Amino acid sequence: METASDAGAEVVFVPSPPIRPDEFYAPHMDEIDRTPEVAGDVAANSDDQAVLLDSTVVWDDAYQRDGDGERDRSDDGIHTCPQGAARFTGWLMEELANRYSGFTPADPQDWANDGWAADEIFTGC
Repeated sequence: METASDAGAEVVFVPSPPIRPDEFYAPHMDEIDRTPEVAGDVAANSDDQAVLLDSTVVWDDAYQRDGDGERDRSDDGIHTCPQGAARFTGWLMEELANRYSGFTPADPQDWANDGWAADEIFTGC
């Protein structure tokens, strides 16, 4: 916070989606689960130098599908599928545009369907 503030920047905290922990993440779940609360406390005590954007509005309880039936998360319960990545990106860009005048996000039609979603990196989707 101090480094960002000294540079004249505002810090924007965006919690990651909930995960279904595997053996790597399981020992760290207490810290991971506390992250939004800690980020919120930092933002609340930052003299308007930080903000917490509540990304929980993007992710449903099942972690896997949103209301349109498309998968948001991969089978491992950790990684994001193309549908979820696009939906999250659209939400985040709208939040930033509402917060920062002069910021205009790219039209989703320009990036959402340009072939990146077919990349093999999205296994389990």
